[in-house]
Amino acid sequence: MSGRTPHEIRKDLERLGGQSKQGTPISNNRPTVGTRPIGDRKTSFAEDIVFAFQYPFRDGGLTFLIIGTIFFWTASFFSGGLLGILCAVLVGGFISAFMIKIIRESASNSDDFPGWPDVSDIWSDIIAPLFLIAVTCLVSFLPAIIYSNLESHDESISLILVGFGGFYLPMGLLAIAMFNSVGALNPFLILGSIFKAFGSYLAACLFLGIAVVARLLLGKVSHSIPYVGGLLDQFVSIYLLTVEMFILGALYWHNRKKLAWFE
Repeated sequence: MSGRTPHEIRKDLERLGGQSKQGTPISNNRPTVGTRPIGDRKTSFAEDIVFAFQYPFRDGGLTFLIIGTIFFWTASFFSGGLLGILCAVLVGGFISAFMIKIIRESASNSDDFPGWPDVSDIWSDIIAPLFLIAVTCLVSFLPAIIYSNLESHDESISLILVGFGGFYLPMGLLAIAMFNSVGALNPFLILGSIFKAFGSYLAACLFLGIAVVARLLLGKVSHSIPYVGGLLDQFVSIYLLTVEMFILGALYWHNRKKLAWFE
């Protein structure tokens, strides 16, 4: 995953969003699937949330889900020791790159399934994405982690801080995907952006929460199924992760003028 500057990202957004460098509308004569044009969407955020659950099966997405399921399921058998650590880093980095790629594709007003992340450079394509995602998760839940490790703490306050971290995390993921920098985790930027797109952000968090709960419940069910339970669990995980990242990208696209990140 090669790094991009905010200027380059803005140019991509202008191009894919239907504007040329001079601001002239670009022709959108594209083939359609049902009522949705391939690679270009002009819908509301609510419609994009609904579409997100169809998105993983689009443009070869199902093939990706199947291959990814087999790959991650196989990798799960390599645990412990140096090989296990190496495998965890590679898989974690690949998943992180995949998350960022989905967000950027969706944020560019495209609903084409992007396919496999580029892994030509181990540092920029695997380690850097993993670092960005890991730091985002750490920063989001850092208050909860610090408070919960105090000698005297209240469990109810710990839960509130965990909830705050879960509320902070989606905008953090969106910001680091778009800016490609941990500097985007600046609380003033994240909290200010949440406030600017508050209604849409609440809706996004609601559906992201539903997806997380569904993942946990289906995970329990899949583990009780002999032989294919592990494969089903991996498939559901990749599918819901794709849905979640598409929703985050759509959140940016529909609120890009309010957020004004690259203006």
